[in-house]
Amino acid sequence: MVAYYPETIMEAVSLRKDHPGATIYAGGTDLMVTKKIGEHVIFVTHVEEMRTLTRDENGLTIGAAVPYVEILASHEVPEIIKDVIVDIASPAIRSRGTVAGNICNASPAGDTLPMLHALDAVVCLASAGDDGVVCRQMPIGEFVLGVRRTALQENEVVTAIKIPADALTENNLYAYKKVGARRAEAISKLSFFGRAAFGGERITTFRTAFGSVFIITAVSPEASRLVEGMTKAELAQKREEISEMCLKNVKPIDDQRSNAAYRALAARNLLKDFLDKVTE
Repeated sequence: MVAYYPETIMEAVSLRKDHPGATIYAGGTDLMVTKKIGEHVIFVTHVEEMRTLTRDENGLTIGAAVPYVEILASHEVPEIIKDVIVDIASPAIRSRGTVAGNICNASPAGDTLPMLHALDAVVCLASAGDDGVVCRQMPIGEFVLGVRRTALQENEVVTAIKIPADALTENNLYAYKKVGARRAEAISKLSFFGRAAFGGERITTFRTAFGSVFIITAVSPEASRLVEGMTKAELAQKREEISEMCLKNVKPIDDQRSNAAYRALAARNLLKDFLDKVTE
C-alpha cells in the first residue's frame, strides 16, 4: 500500500488524478470492515478545508473529514441532526467516522442517509482541472446509486455535504426513528426521517425517507409534489393515498437483522406517526 497525506484539496484531487480510483480515507470505520483498500490510499484527515464545519445564511456545510464527535459538539448543528448522529455505532466509532464516509459506503443501512434525503442535502465533489480545482454539486438522491455504488468518478473527491438553510429553519417539523436490536452499536433494522415545513395554512415542504428497506433510501418525490401546497385538512382527506405513495418504494427483505414483514409493518407505523404530527 502506498499512502499519501495531502494538506489541501488541490493536493488531494491532484493525487486522485494521478492515481484514478485510489482509496479516499477519512475515518476509515467502514473501510476497515470491508477491507477494500486499494494499492494507493489518500488520507484526507489533514486537509484543513475538509475539516471545517460552518453555518451561514446558505445553510450548514459539513466538511468530508469532520468526525461525528465534532458535529455533536458544535453549536452550529441543530439538535435534529445530532439526534441521528448520536445513534450511530459507539463513541469510539463516532470519534473517527464521518458523514462523507457514511455516504460513500452507500449501505442501505447507512444511518445518515434518510436524514440527508429528507433535508435535501447536496454532496460537494472536486476534481483536478487544467486551471485548478473543479467543483460540482449533486443531490444526495443522485449520488447514491445502489448497494456500495455511488456517482463518484475515479478522479473525484467528496469535499463536503451541504444542507440548505430552509431545511433547518424553525418552521420545519421533524420526525426521526432508528429501529435496532439494541440501543447502541446496532445496525438498523429500519430507520425513518420525515420533514414537513409550513407557510401559513399550507404545507410548503414534505419529505419522507426510509432506510434499510430497499437497496437505496426509499423516498417518494411523487408524494412530496402532491402534498406540497395542501392544507393540513386536505392532507388528512388524502391521507391513505399519500401513505401508499410514500410506501411505494419500501421493499424490504429478510436478513440476519430482521424480516420483511416486520420492516414493512414498522415502516407503515412510523409513517402513520409522522402523518399524525403533520395533520394535528
